[in-house]
Amino acid sequence: PSGSWQMESQKEPARWIVYMGKYASAELQAKKRTELAGMGIKADAVANPELQPGLVLAGFDSEAAAKAELAKLAPKGIRTAKVVQEREAGTAHQLKLPAVSESLKAKLPELKASLAGHAFKACG
Repeated sequence: PSGSWQMESQKEPARWIVYMGKYASAELQAKKRTELAGMGIKADAVANPELQPGLVLAGFDSEAAAKAELAKLAPKGIRTAKVVQEREAGTAHQLKLPAVSESLKAKLPELKASLAGHAFKACG
């Protein structure tokens, strides 16, 4: 209904990541994550579907910063990681529904096709 939602747009910088993958399976990805954790290195699943299944060791707004981080990881035994651009600079849009009644909640699935694969999540 009118007045029950708000669309916010925000500029997003490009994102460069120190990346490991693409793995042949989610099991191999999990095995590598465990191996990295044993080395004291945190790894998260990559958000970009084209790079899945893969791991992100660090993310930056510039390629130079990502390359510097990769150089710091080499002495720790990281040999197969590389720097890739996870996303180009662009504009992010956020649909805000401040108060979602039960009747509105029932209508949200109708909007899914318009969200280009993005899901609804509760704001904190």
